Amino acid sequence: MLFLFFNKNLYSKNFYNLISPAIIIWSCICFIYLPLANCLSFEIGAQTAKALRDRLQKNSKTIPETGILLSRSGTSNAAPLRVLIGIYIESMGNFQATDMSFDVDLYLYMHWRDRSLNHSNEEYILVNDPKVRDRMWLPDLYFANARNSKFHEVTAPNFNLFIDKDGNIAYSIRITLNVACNLDLANYPMDRQTCGIRIISYAYVESQVNVTWFTANSTRYNPEIGLPEFKIEQLTPDYCDGTYICLEALIHLNRQIGYHLVQSFIPTALIVMISWVSFWIDRRAVPARVTLSFTTLLSLSTLGNGLRFGLPQVAYAKAIDFWFGSCMFFVFLSLVEFAAVNSYMREAEKYERLASYTAKKELHLHDDNSRWSPDESCGESSLLIFGGTNEGPNGFGSRIMSFANLLVPSLFLSTNRNTKKVVSLTPTKGFISSNQNMGNGQMKQE
Repeated sequence: MLFLFFNKNLYSKNFYNLISPAIIIWSCICFIYLPLANCLSFEIGAQTAKALRDRLQKNSKTIPETGILLSRSGTSNAAPLRVLIGIYIESMGNFQATDMSFDVDLYLYMHWRDRSLNHSNEEYILVNDPKVRDRMWLPDLYFANARNSKFHEVTAPNFNLFIDKDGNIAYSIRITLNVACNLDLANYPMDRQTCGIRIISYAYVESQVNVTWFTANSTRYNPEIGLPEFKIEQLTPDYCDGTYICLEALIHLNRQIGYHLVQSFIPTALIVMISWVSFWIDRRAVPARVTLSFTTLLSLSTLGNGLRFGLPQVAYAKAIDFWFGSCMFFVFLSLVEFAAVNSYMREAEKYERLASYTAKKELHLHDDNSRWSPDESCGESSLLIFGGTNEGPNGFGSRIMSFANLLVPSLFLSTNRNTKKVVSLTPTKGFISSNQNMGNGQMKQE
């Protein structure tokens, strides 16, 4: 229809009357302006993209303030770039004594200055796009003693980055680590452990990038962290030696003895006390006393094997090993006491029967008027056998058993009383403070 309309009226005299002058003028402006606007828009967009690439590229050439070459292969003799860091431990757990490792969920805070990113805005610029962040230069820090690590991306990448008008950058990120910790189990389970989280620059030495802790509150942790076996005493910042700058957050842990008190110390002490029952059993009841002694020994061995199953095979004896060894010694001592008394009583009864048999034989060789008396002969034999007393085998055995009843429990209780004196607690590694000038940079919170 439109084609027929134009075809019909193209050569008519009223064609120009159909189109108003305003439409003609507007059409001319559009035909002239649109190509020019597209060119200008493309040029402005290209300039903006180029400026963004120049300002947020990962390997910027220099920082105007320090003149440090930030490329991976660059070196510089200028003043080092100062990077301040801090950590906040959100949660801890999964302590594995056999693997000597634990899991930690933390926030890593970093602060540095890049004047090439100066801007005129009074407010902070928030960068939460990973693509923009990846085009910026970031400190190449890594966790040296972490076996596994991961970043969190649910429901969005867990990081933020603020840039103020002077180029000060505050960067924080959430990380989960599986950290190795060399445990000293000499005083287990009454031990104190110090586990460190090491942070090292991968490529830059201290003369290029100087990484230090924040001046205040550089290491913090969630006070609601509840560990089943340990209690966090404190978290302190520290430094470690090396060519590359090395920082270490020391976690001081104190093992809670409640679990081992219920599962190890009380059961073994009761087993030892049960073995003392054999002191009150008749010495002639050999099967009962032997069965009781061997049963307590097997019970102690089972408890000890169950405890050692959850501990690494170390080259030194632990405090719990000394405890189990002392318990087995006292149980074995009760068995030795029974064996000694039983052996002595058998020998005494044998000589008693021999003396009685000799007296009967001599009785038939003398007449009724003889001065010899069989009772006196037996008494003298018993007197010689038992060291000059008339108490006989029963009295001497009772004296040995009474002595054992007092000696063995007294030794066991005195051993328990001196346990803390024998076992020296591992000293907590002290905090090595740093007097380095940390600058006026402050950590920006999320």
